Amino acid sequence: MSKLTFHYWTSAATMILAAHSLAASTPAEISLAGFVAGRNLFKSDATSPQTSFDDQWARMVRIASSDRGMFTDPAAEAIWSEAQLDARRALATLARIAEIDNKKPSDWDVVVSSLKAAGEDTKNKDRQEWGKDLWVRLLMEFGKTSLQKEFRTAEWALDTKLAELSSTVRPPYTGQGIGIVHLPSWQGAYDNDLLILKNQTGQDLTRPAVFVTFQGRDGKQVTHLHHALMWANNQQVYFKYPYYETDYAPGQTVNVPTRVEVSVIYPDGLIRDAKVWSREEYDNTVRGYINDLKLTRVFLGEYVEEGSGKLYYPGVKFSITGVRRLPVKRITVRLVRRGETAEAYWDWNKYLPEGDEVVLRSPSFARFGKNDPPEQKQVIVEFTDSSAPATFAW
Repeated sequence: MSKLTFHYWTSAATMILAAHSLAASTPAEISLAGFVAGRNLFKSDATSPQTSFDDQWARMVRIASSDRGMFTDPAAEAIWSEAQLDARRALATLARIAEIDNKKPSDWDVVVSSLKAAGEDTKNKDRQEWGKDLWVRLLMEFGKTSLQKEFRTAEWALDTKLAELSSTVRPPYTGQGIGIVHLPSWQGAYDNDLLILKNQTGQDLTRPAVFVTFQGRDGKQVTHLHHALMWANNQQVYFKYPYYETDYAPGQTVNVPTRVEVSVIYPDGLIRDAKVWSREEYDNTVRGYINDLKLTRVFLGEYVEEGSGKLYYPGVKFSITGVRRLPVKRITVRLVRRGETAEAYWDWNKYLPEGDEVVLRSPSFARFGKNDPPEQKQVIVEFTDSSAPATFAW
């Protein structure tokens, strides 16, 4: 390649890159996209986080049927077109689910058929088809479950694509001013993350598109898009993001958050704010959650199993309630008697479901026999995502 040709090629490439960098969507265009594709802002934390079939159907119809050419920027328009394809795929899946719901036997039909089948005399005559409704129902429900999974996959792809729109907007960038309070679900200990946002910009924001992005310690990222006709100055809005998947929505948050970024794009500009989770702040939040935990516990003395003669050392039996599950790293049991201390630990490294009974015995406790039990018992629970332990003593 000659120097002249190389110079021409590099100059052309520079011009193309420059033209591309100048092309961008406008805040007004993003605001309109948010109005079409976003979910509502909620004025109360009592709002249910569950997403129904009807909610999803209406949202997918809005996105799939919106006009082409919403964006003057080719890159933003391409993103929107791909999002529409994802919405159409999701809508097709919902249509198949609706077909199953319309065709499957009703609850009453299933009950009646099952009762008739159970009462049939099959000794003297062939079995009739009374029980068929039950099997048809089971087969169709299995198909519906598979379609719901397919829908959740399509919606995840849609939301991931919509998240790209916020990076295409052209200035003006009008600064910060969003107050962010975030209470994570603690890896599913609670059903939802709670996010509280406050408009602290000093102005009412008309028709805002609100992008909320969670970043996790494991690298996972989730973005949600919301909209409103008006977000008044100093008004708080609330979101609950389910940790667990539901029939018509995938899990909507991350395991251990490291950052929450909020971008508010309205026709006149862009506001961006973020909350960064430090290890210390996360530990303090976990300490607050520990207050919700309740331990049902009992000391177990040693005993010899009748017949086998097997010796069972002293220990404890306990269960934890107050949350759905706990991300447990290690459990330590400590026994104290007249200044004498013995302890043993068990590496757990898994979730401990609410109400599950845990029995921990150890040779380390052999000295605490039947006739001289410990005066104090402690169960110390350490967690996989925090250095803040929970200590229960009795």
